Amino acid sequence: MNNSGQTDKNRTSLIKTHSVIQKASHSFDLLERLKKKFPYPILCHHFGRPTIRETIDGIRQISLSGVLDVISIIPDQNAQEHFFRPMEMNPKQYPNGGVPLRSSDDMVALYKASQCGNFPLLQCCAGIQDFIKWAEMSVKTIHNSWATIPLCWYSELDRKSARTLEDAIIENQEVMKWYANHCIPVEVNESYQWSLREAHDSLAVAMAFLAAYNAKKMGVKNFITQFMFNTPPGTKAIMDVAKMLAKLELISELEDESFTVYREVQAGMAHFSNIPSIAKGQLASSTLISLILKPHILHVEGFSEGDHNTLAGEIIESCQIVHGVLQDCMDGFPDLLCDFNIINRKDILVYEAKTLLESFKFLGADSDDPMADPCVIARAVREGLIDTPFFKGFPSLKGEIKTRLINGAWHSIDPLTNHPIDEETRMMIIFKRIKQQ
Repeated sequence: MNNSGQTDKNRTSLIKTHSVIQKASHSFDLLERLKKKFPYPILCHHFGRPTIRETIDGIRQISLSGVLDVISIIPDQNAQEHFFRPMEMNPKQYPNGGVPLRSSDDMVALYKASQCGNFPLLQCCAGIQDFIKWAEMSVKTIHNSWATIPLCWYSELDRKSARTLEDAIIENQEVMKWYANHCIPVEVNESYQWSLREAHDSLAVAMAFLAAYNAKKMGVKNFITQFMFNTPPGTKAIMDVAKMLAKLELISELEDESFTVYREVQAGMAHFSNIPSIAKGQLASSTLISLILKPHILHVEGFSEGDHNTLAGEIIESCQIVHGVLQDCMDGFPDLLCDFNIINRKDILVYEAKTLLESFKFLGADSDDPMADPCVIARAVREGLIDTPFFKGFPSLKGEIKTRLINGAWHSIDPLTNHPIDEETRMMIIFKRIKQQ
């Protein structure tokens, strides 16, 4: 008697039973998953291949490996900008750097692909326009585990959309409020955008606080703050730690019964060599240093990013490297808070960032809340209080600030003396110019 049919049925039944058990053992709520695993961080990695099919296959491969908890979907430029305006898409634009999502069915297919292995959560960026529509669609299709929204970007600042800075801030605040009303955690990916453009460290610290402040103002209860290390390139580990601790100290001042902060760390993409063996060492090193923040979320940056967009197999290997670091270093990690150089630099950055933030009161004297007022924030950028050398030549932006890497930290430079300048002096110069206008 041939029992192959019955054997196949039994095998199918076992697979289904195992799937149900696996699914039941993993939380489908981000906060619940965080609480279950902490102090071990949950791992996240971005992913998006040039075709839907390759992305689906990759998500399934990653899910079955069980190496990470969150897959962050990266749409291509056409999708980010024109998902809800398909007639405006550029058909000649190759989907470099992301997956060519063209319908909500594509999103559903990605979610279905993740329903195996350790059932990772999915997360997706908010696009670069039509934010509310993106929010509604991503929550409905992939059960978006948290929102990633800028405060000032995807605007005339980076020219990724045609939005004015004022309009971008207003819309970004509105989508923060939408997610807050739906009790979904929010990450405002603001500070590292400035560091990617060689902003000085005190400005990066100030913008980290400003992002958190605006999120709280919009009603966000669970806030994810991202700490991207190794950015700008050349930053020394000791100065990186000081900068991140300064950000955390300021943001923690906002915490109360209505506002909880979760820490997310990430290695900087520009930090990685295009030589795989070196990049793997850099990934491990950055992971080790970032543990000082006791992260809830560790956003893994694939070691291959210095050469090409990470493949599914490379994501798995990168996560395994990170797990190796965590397993060896979670217990008995040296207390870097005892390092005088770190504490001294951290204290300086906190003071400098507060000086910059205090200037908002003078710039927006007529505003009820200058640090959450889109017009005041935009004016701070246009007047050069918030500035980066990358803005030089941009209409309506300053780009007059000079920054330089000195002893592993990024400083604002006085154009007359060519030496570092503190924020108080820099603010005085700017306000003197404003009064003379």
